[in-house]
Amino acid sequence: MLADAFRHRLRFDNVVCNTSDSIWVFYNGLFHLVLVGEGEQHASFLVSHNSFPVPLTISIVHVACMKEERRALWSALRRTSLYMDRGLWVGILMLWW
Repeated sequence: MLADAFRHRLRFDNVVCNTSDSIWVFYNGLFHLVLVGEGEQHASFLVSHNSFPVPLTISIVHVACMKEERRALWSALRRTSLYMDRGLWVGILMLWW
């Protein structure tokens, strides 16, 4: 797996990828990530750490250029959010041209 080779090279403890392999998240052992939603253009994680009072929900987005594909992304994010408790959401947006 290419992401795992980069994980070793970058000296991270862990890497998590969405199923389309378009999003890679590298992190060290102090964090605990649980994939709670994903699509071709996004991956959403519940992130826990000893210093956090509550877990955070983090969505990482790789936005497509076409308007129809972006609509599919926002629909998928809305579906993911329906299963989340209230709390802090953090979004990371990546645009590739």
